[in-house]
Amino acid sequence: MTDPLEQIEMIPIAEVAKRVGFSRSMIYVLIKEDGFPEPIKTRSASRWCPLEIYEWKQRKKAERPGASRAAEQSKPKPRRERDNSDLI
Repeated sequence: MTDPLEQIEMIPIAEVAKRVGFSRSMIYVLIKEDGFPEPIKTRSASRWCPLEIYEWKQRKKAERPGASRAAEQSKPKPRRERDNSDLI
């Protein structure tokens, strides 16, 4: 049985930049300063795991000020029952 994670295609920096909206140079700054996932290097190529990029983005969203409040506000509010006793 093969590991499903081994079937994930690794992506080049151009694709990483497109997914996170940062330049190539900013990605390397984030690797050094902000815990951005490091590439897997093979000879002269650097590739990233898309799952690690996704997890980093989710972490950053959760770290935002008010992120937990925003998540609470996006939940549907329970409906109030109407009091129809005055209609009788």
